Amino acid sequence: MLPIATRPRRLAVALAAALLMAGCTGVTPPGAANFSTVPAKGQVTKGGQPVASGILVFVPVLDGGSDQQATSAVQSGSFALVSGGDKDGAMPGSYRVELQNDLGEPVPGAEKVEVQIPEGGSEGLTVAF
Repeated sequence: MLPIATRPRRLAVALAAALLMAGCTGVTPPGAANFSTVPAKGQVTKGGQPVASGILVFVPVLDGGSDQQATSAVQSGSFALVSGGDKDGAMPGSYRVELQNDLGEPVPGAEKVEVQIPEGGSEGLTVAF
């Protein structure tokens, strides 16, 4: 039997080794974003005029494509999508797009439109309300 003073030290070494091995497995921790995105940027207009400011919300049309919502702030008629809170771009697929004001409320007269994000992404998307 080991002396009592050595047991905590061995336990600490074994725990550190287990944590190190777990970190080297390449397994994505639960809750971490585990999907790929493509560039998705462009212009947004309402009634033919650039939207000065607001928020775009891209909700996926569940057709076997994306299952991740994407959002973007709108500034001077331009947007660049972000998915999963921190990934630039969006997953390819069909989306229903909603225009919201800076407070997150739907903009009156801006009916949802459908937009397709292609497999290779696009930096020239147009969203017209």
